[in-house]
Amino acid sequence: MKIIFICTGNTCRSPMAACIAQHKLGSGFIIESRGIAAFDSPASPHAIKAVYTLECGTLINHRAKRLTCEDATTADLLICMTVGHVNHVVENHPQQAHKVVLLHQLFGQDRDVDDPFGASLKIYENIATEFSRLFDNKFPEILKKVVEQL
Repeated sequence: MKIIFICTGNTCRSPMAACIAQHKLGSGFIIESRGIAAFDSPASPHAIKAVYTLECGTLINHRAKRLTCEDATTADLLICMTVGHVNHVVENHPQQAHKVVLLHQLFGQDRDVDDPFGASLKIYENIATEFSRLFDNKFPEILKKVVEQL
């Protein structure tokens, strides 16, 4: 199963989510991250530290990438950080709209993951900890159930 986490610049939220999810899910899942307005740049230093602190992999070699039509087509699920990201992906990839979901909707919540860009390390750590909590041992079942319903 291929999952792509999506945010704006692909330097904070989506790379942290992807790194932590890959660590928690292990093999059997291809986890990537993209941005809707990404440029080739490294992960935020705070994002790197937050993931490292949780011992959930590394973002040291991460380079931001923009979501492409090929990405949207080949993914089984496109998980967005905000409703704005959902709307952007659906608008730009309408044939893949059925694959697009807001992260917190997977867990019965209707809220965005706030953008930590420019915030303190503590804010990044809070978001990384939330991802780690969400991506617990029930996460694979949730993902499979959602993909089966597509």
